[in-house]
Amino acid sequence: MWHTEPQASALDIPPHLRPWMFDTQNLTHALQACAQTHQMHVLQQYWSTLHPQQLHYLKPLLEKNAAQQEHWFREITHTLDDQIVMFARVIVPHDTYTQLSYELEDLENKPIGQTLLYDNPKVTRSDFEYAKIKSSALKSPICKGAPEQNHYFWRRSTFSYSHWPLVIEECFFDKLVHKPILSMEY
Repeated sequence: MWHTEPQASALDIPPHLRPWMFDTQNLTHALQACAQTHQMHVLQQYWSTLHPQQLHYLKPLLEKNAAQQEHWFREITHTLDDQIVMFARVIVPHDTYTQLSYELEDLENKPIGQTLLYDNPKVTRSDFEYAKIKSSALKSPICKGAPEQNHYFWRRSTFSYSHWPLVIEECFFDKLVHKPILSMEY
């Protein structure tokens, strides 16, 4: 079950993950400041239908009949000093992909936030929703190399690029270090 920020306290988010999960700034910038080495790895990009929970979240944003279409997914991990600390999934509805295909195909191994979303006057972002998902509830591992945990903490938000929606879901692993206080602007 997903919760808004006021309800997120019921999720018992570990104290070292809270600053990461509630930060609305550019996550990649903050991760780069945390370790000697930061890498983002694209695991896969593919077309698929939506999972029922994704459909429930996205359906109000989609054009009529678009829910049955395949949508574009991009899955990545962030590593700090060779340890996977985060998994993220971008869900791009078919119509949004059609409008942004050039930009999305040009991403290659670059972060979508830095490349396409942040510092862009055409982009707005929804409030976050948060979830605590038991590892036993997952049908398969989140990704190869993901640390085994009892629970995984997720957040998601919708970006609107000139009214074309895309969703980013992020899973924060317990191995994520304490977040430094950054003095730079994003």
